[in-house]
Amino acid sequence: MYFAGVKAVDDVDLALDRGEILGLIGPNGAGKTTLVNALSGFQQPTAGTVRIDGEDITGWRPNRLAKKGLARTFQSVRLFPRLSVLDNVAAGALALGISRRKAEERALELLEEMQLTALLGVRGDSLSHGDERRVGILRALATRPTFLLLDEPAAGLNEAESDELVEALKKLPGEFGLGLLVIEHDMRLIMRLSHRVHVTDHGKTIAIGTPAEVRADPAVLEAYLGSKRVRSA
Repeated sequence: MYFAGVKAVDDVDLALDRGEILGLIGPNGAGKTTLVNALSGFQQPTAGTVRIDGEDITGWRPNRLAKKGLARTFQSVRLFPRLSVLDNVAAGALALGISRRKAEERALELLEEMQLTALLGVRGDSLSHGDERRVGILRALATRPTFLLLDEPAAGLNEAESDELVEALKKLPGEFGLGLLVIEHDMRLIMRLSHRVHVTDHGKTIAIGTPAEVRADPAVLEAYLGSKRVRSA
C-alpha cells in the first residue's frame, strides 16, 4: 500500500490458518491497520494479492468478503447506542441477508456461548467499556467468519478486563473453527494469547515466530519492544 510515495505496507507476506491465533504488532506507523484494511477490503492494495483458500479475493468489497468468511472489528466499536445487546449482535448476522428470526437465534446462541446473556436486554450506550468490546467481537462472530481480524480489542481495558478478554479469545479458534488475527499494543496480551507473532516496522516484516522467538529477536528489541519491557511481559 503506497500513499503519495510513502510505502505504508511494503512487500509483507502474512499467512493465517484456521485454528490459529496470530498476533500482529509493531510501533505506531508500522502499517498494521493499513495491512488489515487491505486484507478486509476497506482499502485497495497498490500491488500484491489477498487469497482465501487459494482464491484471489483482492479488491473484494467488505460485504462480499463477509459472505466469504472474513470479518473484522475496528479500534472504535461503534455499537448502535439505542439498540439492545441482542439486537447489536443480531445486526452482524442480518448483514448476511438472513431473516431477523434466524439472526436473533444466532445472536442468542453467541451470547450463551460467551456467557453474556445477562447483557441481553442492555442498551449499547449503557455498557462498560469492556463489555462494549466483547459485544463488538460477538457482532463480528455473528457473520460466522472463517477468519476474524481484531484491531486493538483490548484498547482502554484495565488489566483485569484484559485478562478476561485473553481467556475469551483463546476459546474462539477451537469453538468456531476460525483463524484469529489480533492487532494489539498490549504486549502482555499478545504474548499470552498468540500462537505466532508477526512483527512489522516501517511497513516491512522484521520478524515472524512464536512469542518466545519474537521476544528474543534483536531486530524486534531494537525496533519496538525494548529489552526491559520484554523481560517483564
